[in-house]
Amino acid sequence: MTRVELIERISVSLKLDSHLVGNVVTELLNEMTEAFRRGEEVKLAGYGTFKVKTLKSRSYKFKRETPERKNVRLYVGRKSKWRSMPSSKKSSQSQERKSPPE
Repeated sequence: MTRVELIERISVSLKLDSHLVGNVVTELLNEMTEAFRRGEEVKLAGYGTFKVKTLKSRSYKFKRETPERKNVRLYVGRKSKWRSMPSSKKSSQSQERKSPPE
């Protein structure tokens, strides 16, 4: 899902102007980005926690090296609403097997 699709779905669902929803989504993402730059974590109750993780520098063959860098990871909570979502391949295959033959 793209940012534009997200804005459209929210504006239709809440019956709000898409420009207003776009401003809210943009501001939310800007605030999250600034928190990540400060090294803070962002907790969304019922969904999970975004944490900034520092990845070590690594050396490879042929004298190539990657520097230390930071990456944002999502840690899904035990009672998260995302945990109840079926995965794409496994759930569709298991649902096909469980349905009785016609």
